[in-house]
Amino acid sequence: MRPTRAFAARLIGTLVGMGALGAPAAQAQERPLPQVRVEQGALSGVSQGKVEAFLGIPYAAPPVGERRWKAPAPASAWDNVRAADAFGASCIQPEGQGDYGPWTREYVVTDNFSEDCLTLNVWRPSVQATGSSDETTAKALPVMVWIHGGAFTSGSSAVPIYNGHNLATRGMLVVTLNYRLGALGFLATEGRNGLSGNFGVLDQIAALAWVKRNIAAFGGNPDKVTIVGQSAGGMSVHTLLSAPAARGLFHQAIVESGLPAPGMARPIADARTNGSAFLAGLGVSSVAQARQLPAQKLLPAPGGAPLRFGPVVDGKVLPHDPGTSEGIAALADVPMIVGMNQDENVTRRPVAPALSQDEWHEEFETNFPNASPDLAALYAATSDTGRAAAARRMRWQRGLGAHLVWARERHAHARSPFYTYFFTHAEPPARDAREAALWGAFHSSEIPYLFGTLGTSAARDFGFDDWRVALTMSDLWASFITRGTPTSTLAPRWPTFDPADPRLLVIEASSHTEPFMDEKTRQILLDYAQGTGTLSMF
Repeated sequence: MRPTRAFAARLIGTLVGMGALGAPAAQAQERPLPQVRVEQGALSGVSQGKVEAFLGIPYAAPPVGERRWKAPAPASAWDNVRAADAFGASCIQPEGQGDYGPWTREYVVTDNFSEDCLTLNVWRPSVQATGSSDETTAKALPVMVWIHGGAFTSGSSAVPIYNGHNLATRGMLVVTLNYRLGALGFLATEGRNGLSGNFGVLDQIAALAWVKRNIAAFGGNPDKVTIVGQSAGGMSVHTLLSAPAARGLFHQAIVESGLPAPGMARPIADARTNGSAFLAGLGVSSVAQARQLPAQKLLPAPGGAPLRFGPVVDGKVLPHDPGTSEGIAALADVPMIVGMNQDENVTRRPVAPALSQDEWHEEFETNFPNASPDLAALYAATSDTGRAAAARRMRWQRGLGAHLVWARERHAHARSPFYTYFFTHAEPPARDAREAALWGAFHSSEIPYLFGTLGTSAARDFGFDDWRVALTMSDLWASFITRGTPTSTLAPRWPTFDPADPRLLVIEASSHTEPFMDEKTRQILLDYAQGTGTLSMF
């Protein structure tokens, strides 16, 4: 595809804005350090060309000692100007693995872990870029709040691909945050003074409340906040849409690869059984005793039986499981974007390039237990390579089917518009060419395209199509966040979801709209879901 002059100019401008073409960071630092005053005291940030960043800002008190497994408390005030020039520590989690699967180092955080981790980061267009000498008198800008993924057990706002610099040049503020993970974030226990879990959810709500109270000091509009999350971050967005305490803290939502299946949020009884097993494994009989243990002792033992931690349907913080029909009906009625990548689950269970008939049957039964012959016929193939291609297709169509079921349910209960997408662009391989075919558009691979952080990877050979996809996706998300409608000159008009004609936007080098699969496939999958089957991305 040959680039147009207009697109080439936009591409160069984007690269310069990111510093990818050698924007002189030292020259940018010649200006006085940017300062703001928030409720705890004054902050000094860092200048990054057209953007100013304030990093590692405490939004709550350290959840340590007696504050472990308690709702977040307000952060303490400080007297002097506090330097906000480096990310805060990432929340306690198993140590990063570096490169693994398709995820190279820009996708993970590998060091600086602490229980004292409740911080957030803010990127904003520089005061000089907005033409105002006082950030509080500049036009209030919309705000994007990013919630990271990681299965509620890992992840951090310091992951390199989450850098908010490029998105902030698009006329908005970008906020990223940390929240408690694993047992520290979601432990539930039995007894009169038992825990109900959801500390990580309460952290997210506390961060949003801090943004509501303080973002105007950075030039942001506290009434125009869009929450955006991927994977567990996307499931967190659904949880926040369900949480009464989060109402009024945001006005729009975007969910990337985070559609919750029923049971994503665990019933309180199950979570407490899980918590009791966890305490027993630590060799303690009470939460008070567990508070005396070093935080590292609360991480899963290598090779041990895993215990799942995540949001809990406790009847208070989270009244409903957002993955059920009842939960979808109770979601906050706000405009949304919801979608997935083409190859979400190949990272968990790679598809071989060729499958025997027995291997294909095992794959089919894994995706569609007790399915009808009509469903099996959709993915039948006569060759080993044909069966492998069919296996991959059944996975992403199962995921699209789950999104279709959710969207129909959402449409029945919501008046606000929402949009659905399908990201199919494969990131260049990091090691050898075979990886592109192996991993495809893998789970989380859309994120560097959204943030415009392709330059954080030294291992991947990005080309024209990659930058086109990056500009397309950041256009769409930025226009939704700033104006309420996702548009881009590089993509056709994106229709809102209509159950009578369900269409989605396919995001790739030549983005286009198309139906949610062909009508026959769609109906067979809906029949399966309305019977005894369950559709899911994973």
